[in-house]
Amino acid sequence: MAKAIDHYRQQTAISLSERRARERRRRYPVMRVVLAAYGWQLLLILVLKVLFTALEYVNLLTLKAFLQFKEAGSDEDAPTWVVGTLICVAMIAIQLVSIFGNNHYNFWKARVTIRIRTALTAALFKHLVEKPLHNGSSSSSSGSESDSDQRQQQQQQRSSSKSSDSVNVFNLVQLDIETVETLILLGPEILVLPFQIAVTAYVLDVQVGHAAAPGVGVLIVLCIIIALLERRNGQLRDPYMARRDIRIERCRETLQNLRLIKLLGWEGVAESHVRAARANEVQMLRRKIYYEYTAAWLGACVRLATTMVTLVMFTYASLAKVRGGDPSFALKASVAIPTMHLLGQMIGPVMSIPQMIRTLIEGTIALARLETALDLAAPSAKPRGGGQPSSYGDDGDGKGKGDAWLPVMKGLWKVFGESAVVKKEHDKGNGSPGEEEPLSPTEGLSERTVSRPLTQVEDDMRVYLRGACFAWPSAANGGSSGGRRQDGKPTPTSGALLSFRLERLSMVVRRGECLVVMGPPGSGKSTLVAALLREIPLIEGSCWTAADGSLPVSSSSGGGGDMAYAASPVGFAPQCVWVCGGTIRWNIVLGRPWDAVRYKRVIEACALTHDFQEWPNGDLREVDEGGHSLSAGQRVRVALARALYDAKASYFLLDDTFKSFDPKVGYQIWQSLLGPGGLLADSATIITIDPDSFHQFYNHTNTQTQTIDGAASLHVIVLGA
Repeated sequence: MAKAIDHYRQQTAISLSERRARERRRRYPVMRVVLAAYGWQLLLILVLKVLFTALEYVNLLTLKAFLQFKEAGSDEDAPTWVVGTLICVAMIAIQLVSIFGNNHYNFWKARVTIRIRTALTAALFKHLVEKPLHNGSSSSSSGSESDSDQRQQQQQQRSSSKSSDSVNVFNLVQLDIETVETLILLGPEILVLPFQIAVTAYVLDVQVGHAAAPGVGVLIVLCIIIALLERRNGQLRDPYMARRDIRIERCRETLQNLRLIKLLGWEGVAESHVRAARANEVQMLRRKIYYEYTAAWLGACVRLATTMVTLVMFTYASLAKVRGGDPSFALKASVAIPTMHLLGQMIGPVMSIPQMIRTLIEGTIALARLETALDLAAPSAKPRGGGQPSSYGDDGDGKGKGDAWLPVMKGLWKVFGESAVVKKEHDKGNGSPGEEEPLSPTEGLSERTVSRPLTQVEDDMRVYLRGACFAWPSAANGGSSGGRRQDGKPTPTSGALLSFRLERLSMVVRRGECLVVMGPPGSGKSTLVAALLREIPLIEGSCWTAADGSLPVSSSSGGGGDMAYAASPVGFAPQCVWVCGGTIRWNIVLGRPWDAVRYKRVIEACALTHDFQEWPNGDLREVDEGGHSLSAGQRVRVALARALYDAKASYFLLDDTFKSFDPKVGYQIWQSLLGPGGLLADSATIITIDPDSFHQFYNHTNTQTQTIDGAASLHVIVLGA
């Protein structure tokens, strides 16, 4: 029994140490990265600080020599005027050099501060933007995980997501990053501080002897009190920031749901909800302010108290010496003025100790918060291809690097492989229109590669799918299997590992063609769009689009080859419309070069001309974030116009755009885009639509291809049929 207990304790200790080691390894090394990037610049700041501090003491010695020269007067052993002139010139030169060095020290300090702040902010934003792609993803070298391990991973992912949400981005950028950069730049100050205190104490002892001890004692006592106050103030930063995060989060939720709150009449409830969080924040802030300003008041009294005590004790000692018959010991200007300067130079460094303690505590807390935010958002595995643009296939060496960067999405999207059929339009004499021609997913192809030279790819080709199978990584395994066998080829995908999939898709979309993807809700239309946008991993087959920026060149045997880059933008109109705050014109152009002809054609094709004429400011009408002042159809048409404005787009993706239009407007936009002389008649277009909407906007009673002279060549894919 005892052996079993000892074995259990040993295993528990090992597990705990391993978990701590993993946590230490996974901590995002902010300080180490900053020192590696800006170490030499911080070293330059340290050198300038040391030189500037040394010049202060040299300046003090020249001041004392000048005062002694003035006190000597016309004595026989007094220095000549040449010595006095040299002392004055030395004082001026040292002062100029000190000013020059101080300005350069402040300049480099501000420069490094801006660089560190910019780097940390950019890293934070980059990780937060990439977070949806990495959240919940992990990689493993081989094998499958047990159910308990999978459940543990899910719990860790949920806790990580919750912890990440609790750290407010606004507080990280506005407060924590600033505190971290202050902590980093505190290093030179801490290294120079012992040197300053030691030299000042030695010179002060030479100047006034033991009379400086009481003043230094008062300084040390007040410094200890201030240090305790600052330490307590720094410890309150963590709970204060937590309450501040809660208050900002409640404000964000209230503003985000403001229309619903006003509709339900919950203004009072929402206000009390925010005010309660603000009251907790103010309560903690009040405690911080009490400690902070008490320490500041004592700090303001330190200089006066130390100087007064030192001069009083020195005067008392001088009077005692005079009464004892030693008239040489007198209070002279060459003693009093340098002593006051020395006390000032000692008070400054000593009084900075409490502030340094507070900065160290607050900086450590802010650094932990920042490292937590970066660590929770950081990818757990490298993207495929080493960060270079790549297709959905191999990297060319036959070794998969996993799909850890791909998103984990919720929902069920299932398409049966045999139902994905391309209904092609045949030329006259080559077959009847609408004849079904299923494409073999493996004909002439090796797995996950395009088995033909790049020179054989048609110039007008925009989208190429061949036996493609796409699947969302399941939440159970976090996309950790990577879908690879030991030989580098994709493993057969089981429903237990990858639950959401599109299978055996084969299509070719060229310039001047329109592919209509029809199917009921849940059939996988939006999943296909996400796959073409490279948001879903390719499990089997081949996928290439002109927007990928790369096409794998390989032999028929599937050997690896080079990558040819020819990236182009995509005109994408999403199902969930986004309208930013600003003018309607800005929402359509969105910072791209102004093209008046293209803009006019786009607004006419999107049926926005009539709306612009009714609005007082036309397309210069201001809208809020989300475009709540616009109707649902107007928001969709603005988003559609934004996608169509890019004339350089390789192809256009319209994800269920026509669902929000009434039949009259929808038919008008359909004809303006795809009819004779339409805006997209000479472009490659993929449209997802449900059958009812398609029948309303196009006189199409079945799924056969129809041809209109001068219009886009229309093809249809039926999903879930």
